[in-house]
Amino acid sequence: MANLFKSPLLGATISIHDRPIRVEWTQRAQRELEQRSSPLVAELEVYFSCMVKMNIHFLDAPKNDNPATTVSDKLLIYFRPVTSTECSLELGARLGRQPEMELHNKAVAGMVPKHVFIDFKDGKWRGEFGYDDCKKPG
Repeated sequence: MANLFKSPLLGATISIHDRPIRVEWTQRAQRELEQRSSPLVAELEVYFSCMVKMNIHFLDAPKNDNPATTVSDKLLIYFRPVTSTECSLELGARLGRQPEMELHNKAVAGMVPKHVFIDFKDGKWRGEFGYDDCKKPG
């Protein structure tokens, strides 16, 4: 997600599974966060299925009581590696995605991303995360 803004990004560095993550967000995301009565939760999902997918889901609360890390008083983040229990095109089409289970082991804990970028555009939260060295998007 490219940062095409002239105003500087806001940011913080957090730690998940003892690994640093640089989190950056736009000024307009900050304005939207300030309007919230409760923190926004950004779920960083690495989904091992027929293919590996990386998604950010923006939620009002973590799924399944997953522990979230505080970025600011209005933003929480947690890492959620999952895998599909099946790989069926028919089942995926019917359910919208494959049935899944969360992964909890040291190997996936080492897959915490290095950076996260969050924006609020056209009335929607948008974001991306990655594993390369933290560089300002754009």
